[in-house]
Amino acid sequence: MCESKESISRRIIEETKEVEKLKRELDEKTRDLAEVQELQKRAEQCIKMNV
Repeated sequence: MCESKESISRRIIEETKEVEKLKRELDEKTRDLAEVQELQKRAEQCIKMNV
C-alpha cells in the first residue's frame, strides 16, 4: 500500500529538520577544527622560536 501524502510530507519535514541539525553540528565542528589548527600553528611557531 502507498504512503499518504500527509505521511510523506511529515517524513520530509522530519528529515529536513535532521539535515539542518547535522549542518549546524558540522559548522560547529568546522569552527572547532579551525581553532585547533590555529592553536597548532601558534604552538609550532613558539617551538621554532625556542629552538
